[in-house]
Amino acid sequence: MILYALLISLIFLFRMIFDKKIFCLSSGILLWLVLALRNIRIGLNDTLYVYKPFFEQITRRSFNNLISDKWFEIGFSITSKFLSYITSNYQVYVAILAIPFIFLIIRYIYCRSSFPLLSIIIFLSLYYLYGTFLLRQVIAIGLFTLAIDAIEMKNIKKFIFWVIVASLFHKSALVLLIAYPFSNNVRFSKMNYVFILIAYVIATFFGSLILNNLSFLDFTGKIVLGVKNGIYSTDANISMFGFLIDLVIIIFSDFLYMKNINNRANIYLNLATLGAMLFCFSKTIVEFYRISMYFSFVNIVLIPDALERVKDSKYRFLIELALLLVFIAYFLLRTINNVNANPFYFFF
Repeated sequence: MILYALLISLIFLFRMIFDKKIFCLSSGILLWLVLALRNIRIGLNDTLYVYKPFFEQITRRSFNNLISDKWFEIGFSITSKFLSYITSNYQVYVAILAIPFIFLIIRYIYCRSSFPLLSIIIFLSLYYLYGTFLLRQVIAIGLFTLAIDAIEMKNIKKFIFWVIVASLFHKSALVLLIAYPFSNNVRFSKMNYVFILIAYVIATFFGSLILNNLSFLDFTGKIVLGVKNGIYSTDANISMFGFLIDLVIIIFSDFLYMKNINNRANIYLNLATLGAMLFCFSKTIVEFYRISMYFSFVNIVLIPDALERVKDSKYRFLIELALLLVFIAYFLLRTINNVNANPFYFFF
């Protein structure tokens, strides 16, 4: 807890003494250092029991083996193989893998957020610690921020390119292909809430139907296998609190926009809508909460973008302060415990 309090304090200090560019850069370095120097037991079990054996194996295998074994996606496997030439130390490997995740997110905040402090605190509260164990997916999420830029420019070729690149690190990123048509062809309105309600009703009352028709959504082949082995069922034990957070953020941002929704805001709100819809299905398939993060990750810039619409500077400051306190409290009281990151301890 002390480490996290110090981390937040330093981020606030950086904002007070640095301009936006240096603030984002220094905060990014600080966030990367925490991930790089963590003990690999921080977070859930993937870093220790999934990626460590993979790295140990990959140092002894040729490129031909990488393609034939299909342990992980080819992009991640090739990247890991190249890193194995640089170092055989797993801690160094983990530290290097954290660079693209942090760099791409901080770049996105710098380019898109008018309130970078708020964006970084939202990132810290809701998504940052997934970087301790979802090593492949957080890279894919970072790459998707480049695809969001392409959505705004209506550049479908660039969008497809970055989604494909992201899928080379985590196949589930292919679900992001829906983001372009939905974001550009749906005008955010009350119908978005209807979409979310429909998704929730289907997930709640038609779970068996979902389980029996998963093949077209199963990019990895693991979900169908999990259904057969009884791992997934209509009684999936997962908190829907994350769904509630996504929904509240959409409603709150919608309120701040006061119907002044431009193209960028429309894209952000639609992506957040897709995130909330997909989270509903984690009631049956737990991994859907992870898939929903691709879309809900836009929350780190959605809230600041909506806050920018508040014309009264004093009112805007009070809202920002309240949001900072809420997200810090959520991080310290819930997030660090949920992902097994409290207490924090370094690898040394």
